[in-house]
Amino acid sequence: MKKRIKYLLPLLVLCGLTSCNSDTTTTSTRPSTIPTSTTPSTPSIPSTPITPSTPSENPVNLALDFNELVKDGKPNMATDWTSDFTYTYDKAIVLKQGKDYLMTPPFKTTKGLDVKITGFLDKGSMANGSLVVAVEGLNKDHEAVETVDIKESEIKGTKEQPVDFTVTLKNTSKNITQVRIKIKTLGKAVNFGINRLVVSSK
Repeated sequence: MKKRIKYLLPLLVLCGLTSCNSDTTTTSTRPSTIPTSTTPSTPSIPSTPITPSTPSENPVNLALDFNELVKDGKPNMATDWTSDFTYTYDKAIVLKQGKDYLMTPPFKTTKGLDVKITGFLDKGSMANGSLVVAVEGLNKDHEAVETVDIKESEIKGTKEQPVDFTVTLKNTSKNITQVRIKIKTLGKAVNFGINRLVVSSK
């Protein structure tokens, strides 16, 4: 019995050593990799209502130049311009009476208007400064919705040397469709001549 135990002891020691070596052996393992999404996130964009664009209005640019008078003494009027005048002088029409006027063709605009007049006074020695010329903005019913008065003293041109001056119509009503120039107050021994008229939107 003692012999048997004696043989078993070395076996147990050998077995124990083998077991210890197996316990100290480590195995290197790579951690498992979890795939991540590479797709970038799309930021949310708040929706905004689409406002339809309104077409821009055409600018007003009307001009009439009395650079030629036909043989019967009448001016060479452009299409759709209307006028009533007392007489002509060289390259001009002359407004004298209360019914006399010069009017543009119809147009559409919501903007203000510059009315550039090349004109003069045809006056005698008895003129007393009482003449008043009106520049009117008319609506579609030919009613004056805006008027600018020009006094005789503000018109510096003469028959021999007409002078340019500009009147502004603000068109705050946005209803002006024509411009008319007329005699508002008759003058004494004085009349108003127009060589050229230009109406343009601002």
